[in-house]
Amino acid sequence: MRIIRNIYILLSFIIIFLFCSCVTNRPIHGYPIAPKELETIDILGLIETEFEATRRYDEKTLLQKGYDQLLIIAKKQYTGNIDVKDIFLEIKSSNKNLWYLVERAMTWHYTTVHAKGLVIKNKEADK
Repeated sequence: MRIIRNIYILLSFIIIFLFCSCVTNRPIHGYPIAPKELETIDILGLIETEFEATRRYDEKTLLQKGYDQLLIIAKKQYTGNIDVKDIFLEIKSSNKNLWYLVERAMTWHYTTVHAKGLVIKNKEADK
């Protein structure tokens, strides 16, 4: 009887672990390109990166960090006066979380953020 109870407890933890590790956050979208802006810019390409963050970051802070990371990469790949717009962030659980359930209860849980954005250049800057 005691063994069966321990098995149920173990199975419960496994189910909770699988449920929590499969939970994904809703994507964050920011710095959209306005329809009027499409006439004055050239879209040079799409860039992507991943970075680590803690869950204490709010959406605005994550978006700014994603923008900063993407802009660094864009400036290495493209020349001129460029910017990054139409940023899309996906938040996933990090592989740093060996004890995911324990860390989830703590305040400094790490997440991996996958960031994508469009590199743009103002047409007037070329002239």
